Amino acid sequence: MAHSKKSRRHHSVSADIQSSGNSIKENAETKKRDRRVLPEFQHQIRAKEQEKSAGVLDQGNRFHTAADAWYSTYGTHVSRVLAQQSAAEYVTEAVIGDDDRVRIRNTNEYPYSAICSLEIVARTGRQFVGTGFLVDSNTVVTAGHCLFMPDQGGWAKQIRVYPGRNGAGEAQAFAAINMHSVEGWTKDRRPQQDYGAITLDADATGFGSLGYVTLSDREIVKQDYHVVGYSADKPIGTLWGHLRELAQVRQHILIYETDTYGGNSGCPVFCLGDNDEVFTVGIHNYGDISGNSATRITDEVFENISRWSQ
Repeated sequence: MAHSKKSRRHHSVSADIQSSGNSIKENAETKKRDRRVLPEFQHQIRAKEQEKSAGVLDQGNRFHTAADAWYSTYGTHVSRVLAQQSAAEYVTEAVIGDDDRVRIRNTNEYPYSAICSLEIVARTGRQFVGTGFLVDSNTVVTAGHCLFMPDQGGWAKQIRVYPGRNGAGEAQAFAAINMHSVEGWTKDRRPQQDYGAITLDADATGFGSLGYVTLSDREIVKQDYHVVGYSADKPIGTLWGHLRELAQVRQHILIYETDTYGGNSGCPVFCLGDNDEVFTVGIHNYGDISGNSATRITDEVFENISRWSQ
């Protein structure tokens, strides 16, 4: 564990918001796994183990797509227009195999309270949604394409942040007053650099924060990972999650067959430590039938997040 910042139950670029050749490591079954997962996902571990002992094989992939902030940069002209037809349809994400995502209802409890629903208004006036997660009292980490949208005028015009949101009813909202990302995203649009952070206008200490960590290839494949975010194909403002092991580990990217959907962009990919502390290892940002993926928290990513949260 090269670097870690504990969770609390308790060359970068920035912008203000005005108020108004990597080696691939396969996840070998022979490696010892640490089966520490949140209670809501225990049944997924049991089901997976039963499938393996019964010799059940995957029967192919089925997937659905939805539009979120990913479309601001990557969507075609037609797909962007279609995405604007419904406020509830805001990166192409993939549901791989059967959709067995879990609805999280106790969003006022840690660690779910630290996961945030994002409502984003681009410079063009178009609206998008995404997910983020608190790493301290007023810093939310998310995907870079939720903040800087090259084909929508650049930096977002406005972002509303709802930690621990649970449905369309009233929820405490914070405003973004500053945004951060890296030139690898804002200038070069490199997927592995698609991450950033938001500075909030007020203290959100009461919602807690998620730890983040850099792990070696050997360490990272031993865990099961939760991917929890605000999926746009579900009722507005509801939190959903899935649990899987990693399918591939690359130098800058993590790939997994965890189910996601539009709206999940920016959500945490996390595991539990020895004392059930939450450690985030990736920032989810892309999806495909071959596997969904996240920017891996490397030493560089760790240092940038730490600097943005000072």
